Amino acid sequence: MNSFEDRASPPATTGLRRRSGALMLVDDEPALLTVGRAILSTLNLRVDTASSGEEAIEKLATASVDGRLPDVVLLDLTMPGGISGLETLEQIRQRFPSISVIACSGFFGEGAAELCQHVGFADMLAKPYTPEALVTVVRRVMVRASE
Repeated sequence: MNSFEDRASPPATTGLRRRSGALMLVDDEPALLTVGRAILSTLNLRVDTASSGEEAIEKLATASVDGRLPDVVLLDLTMPGGISGLETLEQIRQRFPSISVIACSGFFGEGAAELCQHVGFADMLAKPYTPEALVTVVRRVMVRASE
């Protein structure tokens, strides 16, 4: 399951109508940050990365001051050693409510879509994901963020 099942999805070929054209990837796996940045950069997005929830919040605070907040954050839910993905989501929602957040995890079980939607995620992406799945979910959320 790679996204919310009950939401209508624009086709993957839908053009991006966006506010800032920026996205942040948050993951503790450096390879996923590198590959994700490369894939999403092909969409003409400005892609920033963070390897922890703490780093993401710090970078978002700086981006807020600079007027360069991303439209979307793709957030790994399981990052050992620091604040969790859910705690990071809570801080983003409190401090930067205009940002849409996509949940990303390799541990989604039954009912995950409903739970993610209930706690405030804009969508979800299950690991391991294909480049096509990544692009599709990001495009869908970017279009929603611009509406």
